[in-house]
Amino acid sequence: MGICRTKVNWILDVDLRSFFDTLSHEWRVRFVEHRIGDARIVRLIRKGLKAGVIEDGQWSASESGTPQGAVVSPLLANIYLHYVFDLWAEQWRGHKAHGTGFTHICGRSPRRGTFLLHRKTRRDRMRARLRALKGELKRRMHNPIPAQGRWLGQVLRGYFAYHAVPTNFARIAAFRYHVTVLWLSTLRRRSQKDRCSWESISRLAAAYLPSPRILHPWPSIRFAVNHPRWEPGA
Repeated sequence: MGICRTKVNWILDVDLRSFFDTLSHEWRVRFVEHRIGDARIVRLIRKGLKAGVIEDGQWSASESGTPQGAVVSPLLANIYLHYVFDLWAEQWRGHKAHGTGFTHICGRSPRRGTFLLHRKTRRDRMRARLRALKGELKRRMHNPIPAQGRWLGQVLRGYFAYHAVPTNFARIAAFRYHVTVLWLSTLRRRSQKDRCSWESISRLAAAYLPSPRILHPWPSIRFAVNHPRWEPGA
């Protein structure tokens, strides 16, 4: 919303503040011990962490952080981030982030020609969803056609509930088309005598599969409802 409502030319990627200076030695060693069983390697890492720093000719011990400029510092920092960020993010996505995100593209409004942020379903995620759907259709191959149609209708309604956002109509229409093709292929495999035509599957799709349409409001409308007094730069 901030990108669309304000004059944005750059997006700043901010680094973690004082990351190398505040890393816990205790947890760092525990993370290393989780994967490395050689006590000699662990002992060397402990010594490296306790090496301290020299400023103005004076040596001082460091109780936290990693030695700045040391060869091993980037490696130890990545090990630390793997446990405190990567694994946490993976667990969070599995339990909380049930959506698949989108690809954000800078574009223009077709009517006014002004800046417009386009959101499209990621191609790799859509392909993965279709592959999973193909496997499930194969498992349901010999179910009655009405049962297959009702199930596929539920799948598409769930998909549209998340992905049917403005500027994403082409992708959700493509998803429905590919689902229809997969259904046709599945029905043709049920029997050598069953040669379902495109006209037949089109009638089944019209009866059971919801048509693609945008379900979500524009971000500006939703944002204005939740923050009616918001102003750029406030």
